[in-house]
Order: sequence, then C-alpha cells, then structure tokens
Amino acid sequence: MVLCLEAPRARCEEIRKRLVHRRMILGDYKLLTRGQWVYIPVPEGFRPEADMNMRLVRMRLVRKPVPPVVRLPYEVIGDLCVFKAGKRGIRYSVEARKIKRITPRIRSFYVKSGMVQGVKRVPRLKFVQGEDFPVTEVRENGLRFLVDIRRAYFNPRLSTEHLRVAKMANPSDLVLDMFSGVGPFAITIAKIAGSRVDALDINPHAYSLLLTNVKLNHVETKVRCFNTDAEKFTTNKRYSKIIMNLPFNANRFLEHAASLLQRGGLVHLYIQEGKAPTPVELARYGLKEAGSRRVFEYAPRKWIRRIELFKS
Repeated sequence: MVLCLEAPRARCEEIRKRLVHRRMILGDYKLLTRGQWVYIPVPEGFRPEADMNMRLVRMRLVRKPVPPVVRLPYEVIGDLCVFKAGKRGIRYSVEARKIKRITPRIRSFYVKSGMVQGVKRVPRLKFVQGEDFPVTEVRENGLRFLVDIRRAYFNPRLSTEHLRVAKMANPSDLVLDMFSGVGPFAITIAKIAGSRVDALDINPHAYSLLLTNVKLNHVETKVRCFNTDAEKFTTNKRYSKIIMNLPFNANRFLEHAASLLQRGGLVHLYIQEGKAPTPVELARYGLKEAGSRRVFEYAPRKWIRRIELFKS
C-alpha cells in the first residue's frame, strides 16, 4: 500500500505539477483514477499544503515498468537502430531485444564497422538483426526526410542544430549548404526561415534522396540541388550564410567557402575538437571567429564543435 494524495480529477494536473516542483511525487508508481478522484503517490511523512485541502490515503498502486539497461551505445534513425560499437561478451541480439522493449517501432538493427570519413561520408554498417532494408523515413522539426543509412550520411543528433541554424536565417538570406547530404540543414532553413538555399553533395545517392526530400517537404522553389564536389562549385553569387558540416575534412574547403561568402556573412563550421583553423589561417581568408561550442560526442571524450566564422 502506498501513501497517496487524493485529488479531484479537475485539479489533478495542477496538483501533480506542484508536487513535481516540490519533488514530492513518487515516480515509480502509476497514478490511479477512480471516479472523480485521482490518487497521486507521495513519500512517507508528506504533508499537503493548506490550500490543497485534500486527504491522504493508502492505495494499492501499480509500479511503472523499469526500462532495461542497454549496455551498448546506439542511435535510432527512423525505425532503424545503429549500434555505435560492440563489446566483447555482449551479444547484439540480447541488446536488440532490450531496445525493442524501449522503442517497439524498431524493425532493423545494424552496427558501425568503421568511422564515417571522406567527402562522400558513406558509413560502413553491418546488418545484425531484423529486416535488412536500410531505407527509412525520419521526422524532425515537423519535416520528413527519406534516409538510406548505408548510402548517405544522416545524424539524428543534429536535429536541434538544424533548427537553431534555421532560426538564425531570414527570408532575404542566400544560403550555401556545401555538404548537404539528404538535406536536413538546407530543407529546414528553406521551410522555417524562407531562405533560398543552394545545396551541394558529391554523393549521387545522397543527391537523389535530397531531390526526393525537397519535393516531400514542398520547398522546390526555395532549394536548388547540385550533385557536385563542393571544391569545384563555382558561381557569381555571394552567400550570406554557408554551412560546412564535414567534421573530418572541412578545413580544406574553408578557403573556397570564404571566397563564396559575402562581406558580413557567416560560416557555420562543424569540426573535430582540436582541429579548428588557427587565427592566422582565418585571417588569411578574411574570417574571424564569432563563437563556438561543443555539439555532440562522436566517440568517448571526442567532440564535434560548432564554430561561427564572420567575414569582416
């Protein structure tokens, strides 16, 4: 039997929030509803505030199920799961069953067999369990993206970055996404900010999915797609914002990016921590650092950092 606060259903949410704020609710149990009353579990010795005017009772409550502990790092992309690493003595099949309990929609499991590197950023994956079909649909920030995890790069941990950069743009901006992949930066900016975006990718599979996703999200008039090497991309345009999401190789494209950036423009550079361009290099390209922060940890104690570069 668990000590509970008997609250009227009409005030249940208000009372629950107050208890959560005071850290006076037992999260291990499910709330019980009977007729017009809701029974909220509270710790022993709890005393309700005077304005609550509610009684304490003991009720038989159901414990919430304890989520299984997954011992391998993993990420979920749509209805696919990718283990980021293996460990001797831990079976993928056992961990997959645990993940299915947490996220029932998962249909397929893969494991990374190497780092994502190179301009095409094609991940090396090994099929583990389920249906060996690596194409899925990802929904983020109210948008839809078709992704093939074997043929094109997509990182679900950048969802907040896609939205953050989009909120920094405006309809008058002309944006260049130099390594667009399947289009999460380009399409989010076009859809949310209304900016015009030129999206490049050298990987023909990523480019094909980019075209599909542009149509899927109805931004055909805002996003132009190019299947090309960013280093060879030439235009008379000058961009107000450039996105460089190529953490292991972006530095070698920085001079070219600076030549395409208008005065007063901004580069969003994603780079391995410790590999950022020096102030001397930036000065050579007419750039200055305007701020930076860690974005995500791609391996134990190894981070990707976002650096904002301003052209004065």
